[in-house]
Amino acid sequence: MLHALLMDGQCWVDNGVVSALSPFFKVVYPDLSGHGASDKSNEQPLYTRENQALSVVKLMDELGYEKAHLIGYSAGAWLALGLLDAYPERLHSVVLGAGTA
Repeated sequence: MLHALLMDGQCWVDNGVVSALSPFFKVVYPDLSGHGASDKSNEQPLYTRENQALSVVKLMDELGYEKAHLIGYSAGAWLALGLLDAYPERLHSVVLGAGTA
């Protein structure tokens, strides 16, 4: 689950989505680059959609997930589109909320 700009992964817990989905799925809700407890680098290339998408794929690899259902809201939807573009084989499904290409 990919959160919106100026939020963090905890928002998915706070709004009840994690508890609603966790009986059916293993729910992962990372802090995106520059948000929450993630690194806050000044290196601008780390914040490109391509590099952030690669970070999500690396997290999936670390957790042992070949494929995932993905939910992205706002900036998370923007990133989800990047994952869909670059790594479609790693996704079962994608749900976008309040996103733009």
